[in-house]
This record gives sequence, structure tokens and C-alpha cells, in this order.
Amino acid sequence: MHKINVLTLGSKSFNISLEELKDHLNFKLTTINNWEDIKEFSHYDVLLVHKNYEDKNLFDDILIKLNTIKILASDSSKINSIIFTDLLLLPTSIHELNLIIENSIIKKL
Repeated sequence: MHKINVLTLGSKSFNISLEELKDHLNFKLTTINNWEDIKEFSHYDVLLVHKNYEDKNLFDDILIKLNTIKILASDSSKINSIIFTDLLLLPTSIHELNLIIENSIIKKL
């Protein structure tokens, strides 16, 4: 299997936290702070969205159309099942983060 490419859209502090953990992740991580920074979604296997992403309504319209695995990282167990494939409950461990990304890919196969 190829290295899983994950795009994370989140707050600055969320993205910084993930960047600091890069050496411990089982996937290739790209972080952005604004959905407009996304050049091409098709390069990514998984989109990890932090609960506080900006311009939610506009971004929801984009998310619905994507065939990419979409995971919501949130401290609430409520998930929009129409848009998100999985939920990563925060706070989480590195092990759990790796596991949910890898399992989401396996489920899609």
C-alpha cells in the first residue's frame, strides 16, 4: 500500500499540534488553515477536518461533492453522517489518530 496522504483543515493551533507529531504519524500530512488554500483534493486519500473550520456552510457544499474519505475531529460525538465518514474524538492519542486514518482507508477498499 502507498503512503496515505492526509490533508488537514483546522485551526492554527490544531495544525501546529499535528505538525509537531509528524514523525510519529503513519501517513503523509499536509495542513492548511483555510479551505481556499486547497489546490486539488484528488491528491489526498483522507481529509481530516477540525471541528472549528471557518466558513462552515460554504465548505460543507464542497465536502458533500468529494469522493475523499472525510473525518471530523471533534470533542463532541455528534457527527454529520451525510458529510463525514468517521469521527476522531478529541482529545486523542497518536495511536488512535493513526488507527482511525488507517481503518478509514481499509473500510473504503
